[in-house]
Amino acid sequence: MTKKSSKVLILHTGGTFGMALDPHHHAAKQDQAFLSSLVSRVPELQEIAHIELEVVSNIDSSDVDVEHWKTLATSIHNQWDRFDGCVIVHGTDTMAYTANALSFFLAG
Repeated sequence: MTKKSSKVLILHTGGTFGMALDPHHHAAKQDQAFLSSLVSRVPELQEIAHIELEVVSNIDSSDVDVEHWKTLATSIHNQWDRFDGCVIVHGTDTMAYTANALSFFLAG
């Protein structure tokens, strides 16, 4: 199947989704290969659209603050016209706060 002409930007901010199990410590750690392997782990993404991945931050979502929201909003705003959609990979601890902040930063 060929790629569709839609372009989707995936912005990675951190959180559990971007973590991998550290077998030596039995705890989650940042998965340095997350972005480079996302499309290979979910090959169906290529059937949906052309995907571009960008790391905006790579932190635990409980550490997100207004500066991170500004950076995220700026990244979205600066690339808005280049993409048909944007997906934000975000931890669950503060996802609702980030969504609310972005609704104000990106109003209109």
